[in-house]
Amino acid sequence: MSLMTREDMLRELELLPVWQLRVPLPASQLPSILAEEAISANLPTLETQPITLELSIAIPDIETSVEPQVLAVEIAEIIAPEMLPITFTVILNDSADYLFVLPNMLLQADEQRLLQNIFMAMRIKAKPAASVSNIAELVGNLQPKLIITLGELTAQALLQSSQTLVNLRGKLHQFETVALVATHDLAHLLQESADKAEAWDDLCLAMQTLQNQK
Repeated sequence: MSLMTREDMLRELELLPVWQLRVPLPASQLPSILAEEAISANLPTLETQPITLELSIAIPDIETSVEPQVLAVEIAEIIAPEMLPITFTVILNDSADYLFVLPNMLLQADEQRLLQNIFMAMRIKAKPAASVSNIAELVGNLQPKLIITLGELTAQALLQSSQTLVNLRGKLHQFETVALVATHDLAHLLQESADKAEAWDDLCLAMQTLQNQK
């Protein structure tokens, strides 16, 4: 696969002219935000689901007269946030070379267009997206050749790292036995147009790495 020039790729990604910026997000986000957003669509809150003594969760010394609301609070304190699964959105291209891993949230229209532009610039055709919590199992089954994570929290989760994206991007990592490249998420790129050039560099690193494997 022949690589595009920097100018060609920037034009494919609609970087010439520069995109319009949207309203900025907060300057920082805690890692727990990703977990909360990722599971919010799949797990009901305990407060809205009254819990009775028929649950299989073993809670010692609870009388049968305990109100469901009180019991729900006690169980919520037992289940720590880090024990809850984090779900990701994954997209595989048709040749199963690339596996894109994104935060599991609904993409806005402009984010979807940006993602399509990325696929067009990389000359790949993507399969429908899916929600997955066990990335290691998915990688073992599909055996992609390269993983691209979008967003700091996604990269940190897969790499089990607390380093910022500034330190994680621009270099190759390993997830299981697969090479991994980290880059900015779609929302960030739409807000910070200057970082689109960095995303282009990360995509080039990914494509060059895949080309070297052939």
